[in-house]
Order: sequence, then C-alpha cells, then structure tokens
Amino acid sequence: MINKTLETVIKQYSDTVNEGNDIVIGLLDGVIFLEKGELTNSPMLIKIEPIDKKIDMTIKEFFAVNE
Repeated sequence: MINKTLETVIKQYSDTVNEGNDIVIGLLDGVIFLEKGELTNSPMLIKIEPIDKKIDMTIKEFFAVNE
C-alpha cells in the first residue's frame, strides 16, 4: 500500500525520472533516491537510505567553497 505522501512524490517526479534524471529527497532521518527502473519490471526504483550522521552545514560550508 502506498501512502498519500509517496503517491504525491511519485506523481510529481515520474516524468523527470522517466527521462533518466535521478531525484534525491532529503528527510530528517534518511534520503530517498528515485531512479529510472527497467521498463519490463518497474518504471521507477525507490531506494531508501537512513542517515548515519547529520551535520548542520550546507554543501558550500562542508567543502569550504567561497562565493
């Protein structure tokens, strides 16, 4: 069974994923990866990974990128 949130995400990103673009969605305790699946089995793969450690920094801060 798919809950309403997952159903909304699938509808919102299905065209983008079907074009071959991966989508990464960050949650408080994990990350969801939406990837193009095999046409014979599934049009979209949904992978879920828990976060081992959360660091309160931006990507620019983490890599010390100066603007």
